[in-house]
Amino acid sequence: MLVNVVFDEEETDLDVIEIPESLVKDIGRIQQMFFEWLYDKKNNHGYLVRIDGFEGYSYATEEFVKWINDNLIDDNSEKAKIVCPHLTELSNDYPTIYF
Repeated sequence: MLVNVVFDEEETDLDVIEIPESLVKDIGRIQQMFFEWLYDKKNNHGYLVRIDGFEGYSYATEEFVKWINDNLIDDNSEKAKIVCPHLTELSNDYPTIYF
């Protein structure tokens, strides 16, 4: 099933991902689990960036999809994937999550 992944408040920078239908109903909880993993400094994932004494996180839809595949989908199942990258218009036909 398809899901909009939006990276700005104006909804002009988004991707559409395909994930197993069984995960769609929990997409908000899945996003929260990703954030908990991402912001846990014990995880050495490489997305924490330090520049001039400031810390921030650098990630995009690819990292979210990789995390879903690595943590929620077993090896024998169809993997999550980006099906429409870098769109500028939101489709109201799909559930939407905002980063």
